[in-house]
Amino acid sequence: MKQHHRYLLPLLALLSLSPPSPAADPAPASNGAERLLPDKEQERMMALSASQPVSTEVLWLETQHESFLGLFQPANQPQPRGGILLLPHDRTSPDWPGAMQTLRRGLPDKGWHTLAIALPDEPLPILPRFDSASAASDSGAAKGAAPLQDHFQRIAQRIEVGLNTLRQRGVQKIYLVGEGSGGYWASRYLDEHDEQALYPILIDATQPTTPAMPLLQRLTEKQRLPALDLYHGNGLARDPIEQQARLRADSAKRAGLPAYLSVRMAPRAGDWRQTDPRLLAVVSGLIERHLEKATQPKAAPPAAAPSNRRPGRKP
Repeated sequence: MKQHHRYLLPLLALLSLSPPSPAADPAPASNGAERLLPDKEQERMMALSASQPVSTEVLWLETQHESFLGLFQPANQPQPRGGILLLPHDRTSPDWPGAMQTLRRGLPDKGWHTLAIALPDEPLPILPRFDSASAASDSGAAKGAAPLQDHFQRIAQRIEVGLNTLRQRGVQKIYLVGEGSGGYWASRYLDEHDEQALYPILIDATQPTTPAMPLLQRLTEKQRLPALDLYHGNGLARDPIEQQARLRADSAKRAGLPAYLSVRMAPRAGDWRQTDPRLLAVVSGLIERHLEKATQPKAAPPAAAPSNRRPGRKP
């Protein structure tokens, strides 16, 4: 009997060290929802919202599928002149140092409500697969274009929410300002949506990093609303931003767009992260001198003075 105990005791020790069976595992706690990983864009926007001055009204706006940050600054005049909706460049923010921050905070002193909204990060380009299946069909190209089309739909929904937010505050006339790739999305939105009293202002506009169609130059040719196309350059057309702006200006001339104004500004001076008073002066001045006049309804010609002559009688 003692010999059996000699083998039984080690066996019991091994069994005590083995993991419990799956049936014995406790059920994980669940509240009916899956755990969501943190969204990098939301994290950045939360940090940005917490750093805003008291003069900025932080808004969390919502589309049907997501929430996003908006920074509203009311006009510093009793009778606001209208609204400015600002679209930043890709992977920046609604309060990015430079043009966004300068216009968002400076135009209220000129009588304009400003609302800068966050845009979703542009999806990274997908490298094509070189295999026999993709070479034999165009399905690979169609799939590559799908993410950017979905990206534009998200941007369009955010623009619509931003416009409605300004209109709910009594704004009738709105200028849509886009910097960098934000200028492309502003032009594309206006090309695909029939908006009234909405006019584009492009600042250093450029194509998105991911190839997108139609090209910004082609969107310019179809622009029938009064518009401003502003860019920094030294006049030598060596910078890609200036080269693209000149192509757009030539396209506007060929298309006969008299209300499309392309303006070259001097290269940025000093630290680009600082407030740009020259840009603020140019934008506010051209809105007043060019866009405001171009968007005014044309007055009817004066009625002819009644004639005292009798019918059939020569003077």
